Amino acid sequence: IVFIFTIITGIQFFRMWKEGLLRQESLQRKALELKLEAMKNQVNPHFLFNSLNTLSTLVHKDPDMAVNLISQMSDIYRYVLEQKDNKVVEWSVEKQFVENYISLQQIRFANNIRVQIDTGGKKDFYVVPLSVQMLVENAIKHNVISSDEPLFIQIYVKDNFLVVKNNLQAKLSLKKSVSIGLENIKIQYEILDNRKVEVLKEGGEFTVKLPLITKPVV
Repeated sequence: IVFIFTIITGIQFFRMWKEGLLRQESLQRKALELKLEAMKNQVNPHFLFNSLNTLSTLVHKDPDMAVNLISQMSDIYRYVLEQKDNKVVEWSVEKQFVENYISLQQIRFANNIRVQIDTGGKKDFYVVPLSVQMLVENAIKHNVISSDEPLFIQIYVKDNFLVVKNNLQAKLSLKKSVSIGLENIKIQYEILDNRKVEVLKEGGEFTVKLPLITKPVV
């Protein structure tokens, strides 16, 4: 009888432990989702501010180019509005958005920003909307960009990751801060794909590796 009682007690304990673990995982996931929503509300104004800042440098200097920039901004914000509630987007769609954003930045920085996007034959995958653009934006924000020190950005696929890499030439005057965009990306991939974004800083390069998402997420 004691043996049977021990077994029953053990089973009940295991069931309670498992239920508690599931509850804890559920709460942690909910906390991540709430944190993500809060961060999203910060990212959009941040993106708008940077775009308007770029525009302000051109309005008096080159009005015609400023008009062209406004048109590009219109396309960019259309994408932001269309994708803001989607969990993932096809890489081909995000790629076009990133290229538009880079074109906008090159109006300001000319050939001092050089970007290579080459995923080889790999194109049937999904990414978190704005994730690649945010990484490009962070590279532009945190690094010196000049004719003597151009910024090189590479975007490619390797080992089941979409890799975004840039040379490091950090601005000395930039205050140390937490990147809202990068934290946002980390949380989204953890929620959607249960895999972690890898961030490396070595050999004079800053690299972020986004796990490839091969199926649409509802």
